[in-house]
Amino acid sequence: MIAGSTNDWLALGLGQKHTNDEQTKHYVVYNYVLHNPFSNRSLPLPELDAVIVQDSNRKHPLIVFQQGKGVWSPEPWAAPYTYLIDIAFLGDKLYAITTAEDLIPLDLALDEDGRPVVAMGTRVIKKSLRYDCYELLATFDEEDDDQNEEEEDDEDEEEGENNHMPCYINCSEEIARDVEPGNITVISWHLIESHGKLLMVRHRRQFHTDTLWVTLKVDVLEADFSTHDWVPLTGGLGGGQALFVSMDFSKSVSAPCGEVEEDAIYFMDTRDVFNMKSGTSSQSKFDRGATWVFPPEYQL
Repeated sequence: MIAGSTNDWLALGLGQKHTNDEQTKHYVVYNYVLHNPFSNRSLPLPELDAVIVQDSNRKHPLIVFQQGKGVWSPEPWAAPYTYLIDIAFLGDKLYAITTAEDLIPLDLALDEDGRPVVAMGTRVIKKSLRYDCYELLATFDEEDDDQNEEEEDDEDEEEGENNHMPCYINCSEEIARDVEPGNITVISWHLIESHGKLLMVRHRRQFHTDTLWVTLKVDVLEADFSTHDWVPLTGGLGGGQALFVSMDFSKSVSAPCGEVEEDAIYFMDTRDVFNMKSGTSSQSKFDRGATWVFPPEYQL
């Protein structure tokens, strides 16, 4: 069973099918491995086995481990980690985003016993206000919140109820509130490293019974660490690249290359391809629901 992928590696869950008393078949995973189909190398992940032993245990919002040194993970559905919807490395630093489009650094370290630990840093980009489930995010930067409390109160009064954002736990999608009858509009967010920068892709799409998913709008924004804000990219991605985006893994690759076009964003979950320069979308040549791996020559 394929559990995920990253670059040229596949995360595989090995096990077998079982049938319960109701004759319902289910797959029980006993161990996980990383497998590289290009080099034919395999790497066992015993630390992951200790956390995820059955499909019903896949509710941990974040799992960090090092071979031979142990594993760290918050409890399933544990706040505030459960509000993190996507993560990406920039150099050796790990970052996460929320549906409020906050950008939060995650500090990876080892404790006194040499086991991995994770601590949340101060938000680099802060978009959410302090209400509902996002009050939990105040623990990331309590001092900073105190300094900006008066400013945020003013924003509350100006924006009113339009600022309200519902909680969608451990998922990078939410159903938009301004849907029309008969149509479902969904927004998803994805965090991607590209050319030493952090990009966030905001994908708005609508479900139609005749054509299934139709892309309405795609925004690509770059994290500006000096102004602490998201800066929209216009006129293309730049740097001879394309983006492959999915709910499980997203990747920036060199383009043009083969059938991969420059300044294109390929959405695996909807089989859409969006052209950044023309601002139009069309059906992708790549199959929907496939698992992508990228040989070294495709990687930036």
